[in-house]
Amino acid sequence: MPGGDPNRVACEAAFGAGAGYCLRVIPGPFVVTDVHVSAGCPDDVFVRGGSVEKSRWTIAGPAGSLLSVHGARLSVRAGEALFVGVQATTGKLSADPRCAVTWGGFTPYEGR
Repeated sequence: MPGGDPNRVACEAAFGAGAGYCLRVIPGPFVVTDVHVSAGCPDDVFVRGGSVEKSRWTIAGPAGSLLSVHGARLSVRAGEALFVGVQATTGKLSADPRCAVTWGGFTPYEGR
């Protein structure tokens, strides 16, 4: 739940104006295949690959909506990270458990 995690940091918001808050969850290289946030989260939720300052790609879901992606191939490059984030719609972040983000993927194989 990025809104309630004390390790969150300010980051580029996914929905235009307003402050976003991100939580770094895994360093690259990594390939994201699945993302899920249940409906009912009172905050806008986003998942992104890149850096705290700038995303290279973003998946976003507005407050109160289901965010579900399955079978994707979204790359997080070496030197980047996967972030989950929230943007408060009411001016105050929620620690609501419906804002929990689950994700899955794999570390690419490097052959030699």
